Amino acid sequence: MKLNGQQYKQLTEALLDAFPEQQRLAELVQIQFEKNLNAIAMGSDLRAIVYKLIQAAQAQGWIDQLIVGAHEFNPNNEKLSVFAQELNLVIPPSELRAQGALESDRDLIAAKKQQGIKHRWAFLVGVNRYIDHNFGTLKFCVDDVLALEKTLTQIGYTVVCLHDRLDRDDPLFPSRDNIEAKLIEICNAVQRDDLFWVHFSCHGTLVEKADNQKEAVLIAQDTRYSLLKQRALSVNTVEQYIKNSKARRLILTLDACHSGVEMGRDITDPEFIHNVYELAEGFALIAASTAQQVAFEWLEKQHGVFTYQLLEGLSGVADRSGKNFVSVDDLKTHVLDGLRRWGLKNSRIQEPTARTEGFGDMILADYRKNSDLRENFSNHPPVEQKNTAMTSPKALKKQALQKQYDALVNRYNKLTEQIMFTVNVSDRTQLELQRDNIYQEMEEIEQQIQQ
Repeated sequence: MKLNGQQYKQLTEALLDAFPEQQRLAELVQIQFEKNLNAIAMGSDLRAIVYKLIQAAQAQGWIDQLIVGAHEFNPNNEKLSVFAQELNLVIPPSELRAQGALESDRDLIAAKKQQGIKHRWAFLVGVNRYIDHNFGTLKFCVDDVLALEKTLTQIGYTVVCLHDRLDRDDPLFPSRDNIEAKLIEICNAVQRDDLFWVHFSCHGTLVEKADNQKEAVLIAQDTRYSLLKQRALSVNTVEQYIKNSKARRLILTLDACHSGVEMGRDITDPEFIHNVYELAEGFALIAASTAQQVAFEWLEKQHGVFTYQLLEGLSGVADRSGKNFVSVDDLKTHVLDGLRRWGLKNSRIQEPTARTEGFGDMILADYRKNSDLRENFSNHPPVEQKNTAMTSPKALKKQALQKQYDALVNRYNKLTEQIMFTVNVSDRTQLELQRDNIYQEMEEIEQQIQQ
């Protein structure tokens, strides 16, 4: 394909409109075409860079791939969509409907000749303890992701799990750079017909952007409070990374404070199941709380309340209509109901939120070909309460150490809060020294618990 002068100008304007930042354009070129934008066009003049990019694509014979790839990367940009349709590189849905090919969303799915889910991937991050003492220590985030890793592996997922019980030099230790690097690696690995699930159990908070709007961010193990705006990982960034992957089935679950979004039919017919569930695609976000609330931990279950409900739902409990699989809507309903019940029982306000995009209802856990696994989950739930009536000397010692550790965590968090409101430098220094000593005690006791 060779563009004429008018088409060259039109594509330039469309790319500038769709990718107004050089970083976003670089991501397009790297992720869609595995090319380095700097090797194609250097400098800071975005218009000049776009011009050279189009020039290189046309000279090397991949101009049509550039147009299609840019449209796939940013399908909601009107200028790109119109240009791609004018060149007959994509077919507008309105044209397909005019031909009588589409009568419903189910037909739209079938018309695209999709396959069912080929592979399921999961990327899990759990952080209990933070290098910056301004962020209090959490208890069960690592337990959350380890339990999820075990459950998801059993039902056929390929799982990458980052947590802070690993050595600091391990590439799966949840530093800010490790999290982002591993997320990008998996985003590059997943394919069109795969399902990709990302889950965070960690601290989260809100930061103020330049336009005075609040943005939800996730706190990595090495995030510094003074560099929160620069080094925390924004929820929007995580969402964009996974949306820019090739996978069409995307799930993001967040068990973190302030990470939320602003607020039966018979299905036994195999064709209906195939169209509505197996061929479903889109993006789903389920968050533990609204943007104004705190996400709680559940001492009795030794998990975050939100992740406990996720694990329970995945085991098959969320399948309330006997389909023998758990879909996004099943899990969303189970989690939302469970969190509301827990809130009423414990007099706590934790209102979960959810947002979905796309059509159909994606299958997260499929037991149709392995009903024995679901039965095993029923007999041995992945989130069953740990036995507290331990009688062996070793077990009793661990239980005592855990109580001691929990008490230290409470003291540590109270000191952290006290330090934040202490103005006098001398008093603040004394409190920080006390907190450092408690942190050392926590490390020693944790080592004993893990022995």
